[in-house]
Amino acid sequence: MASLRKRGDRYEAVFRRTHNGRKQEVHFSLRTSSKTIASKHLRKLEVEQDQGIVNVFDNFNFRTWVESGQGTQSSEQVTLLGAIDRFLEARDDIREKTRAGYRDILTNMSNHISPTMPISMVTQTDIRDYLKTGNRKPVSQNTYLRHICVFFRWVEQQGLVSTDPSAGIQKKPVTETLADKIISEVELYLLLQTHEGYIATQEAAGLINRDSQRQLWFRPLIMTYFYAGLRLSEGLNLKWRNVDLNSRLMSVPNAKGGKTIVVAMQQKLVDELKRWKSFKTGELVFPSVRDGLTKEIPMVAGTVQKCFKRTVRAAGLSDSIHIHSLRHSCVTHLLSKGVDILTVNQTLRHSSLDVTRGYQHLTPHDTLAKFDKLGL
Repeated sequence: MASLRKRGDRYEAVFRRTHNGRKQEVHFSLRTSSKTIASKHLRKLEVEQDQGIVNVFDNFNFRTWVESGQGTQSSEQVTLLGAIDRFLEARDDIREKTRAGYRDILTNMSNHISPTMPISMVTQTDIRDYLKTGNRKPVSQNTYLRHICVFFRWVEQQGLVSTDPSAGIQKKPVTETLADKIISEVELYLLLQTHEGYIATQEAAGLINRDSQRQLWFRPLIMTYFYAGLRLSEGLNLKWRNVDLNSRLMSVPNAKGGKTIVVAMQQKLVDELKRWKSFKTGELVFPSVRDGLTKEIPMVAGTVQKCFKRTVRAAGLSDSIHIHSLRHSCVTHLLSKGVDILTVNQTLRHSSLDVTRGYQHLTPHDTLAKFDKLGL
């Protein structure tokens, strides 16, 4: 006799029998939150138990049972987790950071649906349910969906499913616009002043007594992101040998796409980096300030993001502002100053001019200034 039982958000199978005059009961997780899938597993197990193919009462391992046929190409025998492993192994054309992103999203999806579910049984409803978990914002759901669609297109190409279950799932409308992620130069200096005020308050309260706690890196790093338009990792890994303060040129290695790009620096940034370099020696421009380090290492991205986000909120700016917003803001800042679109495109290393053109409508103040000058 077999039955289903729900424990938490997963189903488990319960088998009972009387053997040699003694009652026996075993139960094990079916590793799925779907009652339909759990019922299918249970029915198949009952048949194989009756036929003597398996013995659930003798050290039975459900995952091994599901994956026992994974050595063949049959989609019925390839589990969701197995397909994910194959996909990640096959994608040798992507960077390790990109691979890690796929691994996190797809593994979480596998855990939510069921790692041992045959890949051919995954439905569009399963994917939709996963995207709804975790109270993710629409923009995050769209990012997850993009990764999932790439995975299932590959699965379909490999013949593991007859139809891509992610096909037809529409992206969520994103009410948050690019304009919400832009700050002006005035707001940049508001952020810098807000951070200075926070540190001064902490010092006055006796909570800060070492330079490593004063976050002296905040001003030069945030200005570098705003005026040079660097990505987060580019700023953290920047080295002094890549910064020529006399010629006002910066080489950005390991930029997106693996290319090294030379960009010009604005004078305000040069002046700030000269000040910073006067008392910050070493190879890295922004090394970690953690106590006890015996060698230079880059700052931790999470530390920078957390500090920046706290300052944004303290300054009363939009919660849509993140570190990457400074890169967006660099574009609009340059355009508002009259820099031509081709130069902006080269400075920000955009993949095409169309990407840069998407920012042109975000400089209304510059347009008003021109109207005023013309008396319009």
